[in-house]
Amino acid sequence: KRTSELQELNATKDKFFSIIAHDLKNPFNTLMGFSELLANNIDSYEKTRIEEFIKIILQTSKNTYLLLENLLEWSRAQTGRLEMAPSIIDIYELVDENIDLIYNNASNKKLILSNNIPRNARVFADANMIHTVIRNLLSNAIKYTNQGGKINISSKIQNSYAEITVSDSGIGIKPENIKKLFCLDENYSTKGTAEETGTGLGLILCKEFVEKNGGEIWVKSTYGKGSDFTIKLRTKDNKK
Repeated sequence: KRTSELQELNATKDKFFSIIAHDLKNPFNTLMGFSELLANNIDSYEKTRIEEFIKIILQTSKNTYLLLENLLEWSRAQTGRLEMAPSIIDIYELVDENIDLIYNNASNKKLILSNNIPRNARVFADANMIHTVIRNLLSNAIKYTNQGGKINISSKIQNSYAEITVSDSGIGIKPENIKKLFCLDENYSTKGTAEETGTGLGLILCKEFVEKNGGEIWVKSTYGKGSDFTIKLRTKDNKK
């Protein structure tokens, strides 16, 4: 058991430093490069060229901020500084809030986002953690779905649990790679349909947060056709 804990600790440390060294450094190179081009040549560029650069800077900034948020939350979870405050959550509203947050990203790829969760759907969990989970699942769905595709969020109530599924018509995942998605030591990540980069940290964080709330997460995917990511959460406090 002690050996297993040490191996997990080393994997956590390695992942943390690789993200800082590579995945945070690269977007800043992009930001500085395009900012410098604009600063030095703005009078010689056409308006369409300037708009193109600004869009790249904006998108890179948003992606980097999401990564930084995940990194900070994951760091807090590893050091035991993440306090849980479970309560009854309106899952329809939570999903709607997250759709608003990532709407521009979806709009840029002309994606159709549908919130098909019933308005009375409730789960018992920590709102901040589940907010992070839904945000990451939606961001991934957008990243791996081609222009004009569809993303659907639905739910199913079974006994005292609710299953919330984010489905996309994206590129899907090869069967041999599915088992790598939630593993810290696999370091698995692929580029999105618009060459978006990632670290794989988002799904690792999703698994950790869902399990902290007594739930489960899994994926079903057909390579070339799309993926369904499902989280299972309690609908009430089972301890009462």
